[in-house]
Amino acid sequence: EEWPLERQMLEKLVCIIMKDGKKSKARNILKDTASIIVHQHKKDPRRVLKAAIENTGPPVQIKSRKKGAQRLYIPFPITEEKRYFTGIRFIVDEARKVGGRKMSENLAKELFDASNNEGRAVAKCQEIMKVAAKNRANTFLRWG
Repeated sequence: EEWPLERQMLEKLVCIIMKDGKKSKARNILKDTASIIVHQHKKDPRRVLKAAIENTGPPVQIKSRKKGAQRLYIPFPITEEKRYFTGIRFIVDEARKVGGRKMSENLAKELFDASNNEGRAVAKCQEIMKVAAKNRANTFLRWG
């Protein structure tokens, strides 16, 4: 099945992987990641990417607002596109944190873990969901 945002997601993934404006290097990292997913895990990289992004993209974002002396955390719903881009950022950030191996290997591992609903990027999303659930009483402050 064709995913309507697939080309956009791949471009965004390349831009987030990119460092110092080296887009061709970022594309090569993504190609290597796809080949690792195919050879080691025997899965379709596009399906793995789609599942990983959907599992790591939180449906809300948390903004903090100061009211008096205390800081309140307010959950805001976000668009589907922003949700996916946030998921991509979580995956790449967590892959970068791991040292020792190539970025393509780290990214492949993080994508595969996220597609199976495990790994550090999914934990980050779940943490945001916990904070949002804990502070859902503050949603009335969105417009204040």
